[in-house]
Amino acid sequence: MLVQINKNIYRTIVALSMVMMAALIFFTGWQVFGRYVLNDTPTWTEQFAIGLVLYIVCFMSAAAIYDGSHLKVSLVSDQLNDQASRKLEILVSLVIMVFAAYMFYYSGKLMYFTRNNPWQLLGISRMYFYLPMVLGGAFTTLFCIENIFFPKQVEVK
Repeated sequence: MLVQINKNIYRTIVALSMVMMAALIFFTGWQVFGRYVLNDTPTWTEQFAIGLVLYIVCFMSAAAIYDGSHLKVSLVSDQLNDQASRKLEILVSLVIMVFAAYMFYYSGKLMYFTRNNPWQLLGISRMYFYLPMVLGGAFTTLFCIENIFFPKQVEVK
């Protein structure tokens, strides 16, 4: 069940990230067009772009954990037998999971403490600035649990 849930989360965050990347390109282009063609720069587009980058980075970092495409040095694991390599993979997943759990918890605290602070120029709560870190931490934790208990035999495409 966890495997199917994670697969659906993975597909959803990748699709959302693609949409957000297209929006990032559009709104950044709109800002450039407004500045140089209309001579009237939209003030909110830069803050919106920063927010989109946060969501894209946190979502795609979690997705990279899921599909095994995150940056890693395989010098040591390539020299180990299958059993030792699997133990090293579990250790790495545990370390990443602890980091992600801390990120989830402390970003959640930041969301709580900034819920009444406005995000300049966007008119929404500053807590949405920390939401991608909460979600990314939660997704990464789930994906690490799957990597520990249900290792993938083939790459996900």
